[in-house]
Amino acid sequence: MATSQFTDRRIGTWFTDSRTLGCILAAAFAVRMAILLAYSPWTASVESGTLLRNDALGYHELALCILNDHSFCGNTIRTPGYPAFVALIYASFGVRPWIVLLAHAALDLLTIALAFRLGQLLFSSRVGLIAAGLLAFDPTSVLNSSNLLSDNLFTLVFLAAVYAFVRGLKAPHWVHWAVATGGLIGLATLVRPSAQYSPFVFMAFALARTAWPWRHRLVFCILTLAAFGCTLSPWLWRNYQQFDAARLSTVQGYNLLMWQVAFSLSWNSRTPVDEIREKLALEADLAGFRHEGNPFANDQIMQRVALGHVREHPFDFAASVLRGVGFMYVNVGTSHTSEKFGWANRGTEKFNARSATSFRDMLSSGVQAKSARVLALGAVLGVVQAAHYVMFGLGLWILLRRRRQTYMAALFVAFVLYFSAVSGVQAEARYRMPVIPLYLLIGAVALDEWLRRKDRRHAGKDGAVPGARVGRIK
Repeated sequence: MATSQFTDRRIGTWFTDSRTLGCILAAAFAVRMAILLAYSPWTASVESGTLLRNDALGYHELALCILNDHSFCGNTIRTPGYPAFVALIYASFGVRPWIVLLAHAALDLLTIALAFRLGQLLFSSRVGLIAAGLLAFDPTSVLNSSNLLSDNLFTLVFLAAVYAFVRGLKAPHWVHWAVATGGLIGLATLVRPSAQYSPFVFMAFALARTAWPWRHRLVFCILTLAAFGCTLSPWLWRNYQQFDAARLSTVQGYNLLMWQVAFSLSWNSRTPVDEIREKLALEADLAGFRHEGNPFANDQIMQRVALGHVREHPFDFAASVLRGVGFMYVNVGTSHTSEKFGWANRGTEKFNARSATSFRDMLSSGVQAKSARVLALGAVLGVVQAAHYVMFGLGLWILLRRRRQTYMAALFVAFVLYFSAVSGVQAEARYRMPVIPLYLLIGAVALDEWLRRKDRRHAGKDGAVPGARVGRIK
């Protein structure tokens, strides 16, 4: 009889959680569709004038290369994951970029469902539902789903890798989860090269798993690294055959020299970044850079020139990276949003937060350049974002006090630090998207704790407290 009642309760909880999650997913989809309707990316003027610009145009052209020429058009800066995803949609529905944005909405729903499952696995169903709700309406996630960029796909695949790793920690048959972790992070790296060093974060935490014997930890790391390498090997072989370099891409040298170092020197010398880039390009030419040469050889030259500047002024460079990361976390992305909705700003030129030399300069320049409507939107988004950070801080404190949850808190924070470091001076709001589900999961713990205390006040100290289960991973 008791077993039957327990089973009935579990079934009832499953239906309740599923119904709630379904409502969250439906609301998330509706919000994203409302953004698309307001944006109207299917019109020719919006497609050419706003949607297919800069990086988005590059992805679009590479997708056409894959679709029409079955090649990557000699590109070495990008990796093939996202262009292949776009090409697959083009092959299925025609060359209609706005269909890709619909696919982004579907990817977001999978990411939200995965965040729920991760919260349920680690903490409780209620924590998972809270995290799913926060992610469904997170401004950065919602607004960036209507960009033809790799962020939504990357966030989903990376979070799937985190989920596989967590399942491997808990499952008795962990071998396939170790392989899945490496394979998924390999796929994430093919979408965005910035993930190429993240397997070492997983491996470090696998080695730190004190509940496992050393042989278990080492085998987990070996399987993860092997699966990661096997996933990347076809692309590395392509680069070796065509360019005599078994490397992932040439984005690292360009990014380090023309973005990280360029803005560091610009901020510290208060010189326009375009002037700095001209000087750095001349230095690279003098060091042997050849525009018609091997792109991977050029990449190494750019890295050497960049690292020379870093070694010359290490503390200035470190301060610049920290400043850029700070800009990224306070950036609410109103510039891109105002463009989508056709909201005019006061200034004739678009304000670029990267050009600011301090937070004060960034805020004052932003206020002067933006219209009242854009500023109002930024204020609302800023309040939501600040609330997320406060919840993250409180949730982290709660997890650190629960000694059994310190391990997972440390894993999530490690990835927040990792993606913050690789973003450097970029300052784009979308670069924090991979870690948004992680810090919202920790923030959901704080909201759950508040609800538990509220439940206790109503039910009494001995009353049953919904959502009180604590995860078992140490």
